[in-house]
Amino acid sequence: MEVESGRTHLNWAAWSSLKTGLVSFTRDWEDGARPELWWGTDKLALASVKRVSAEQFGLTSGYFGRRKRIIFVLPKEILTGLDTGEGVYVA
Repeated sequence: MEVESGRTHLNWAAWSSLKTGLVSFTRDWEDGARPELWWGTDKLALASVKRVSAEQFGLTSGYFGRRKRIIFVLPKEILTGLDTGEGVYVA
């Protein structure tokens, strides 16, 4: 598939519950226009679409961007029982 230069495209999507999911685009959704999203080959309309905070996105994706920086996110629950005395490394 050829991607047009300068256009925003779907990067990835993941379920966050049985009724909700998270969608990532190739760039931030910044303007007031709602992105074109639908379900399945019949293009069924979604019940609602809203932008989440960068932090909420980071909890699912493992990172988010802010002011030209990348911030890695690791929920505390994952660290339970691990020895983090020498720090935590990401790759």
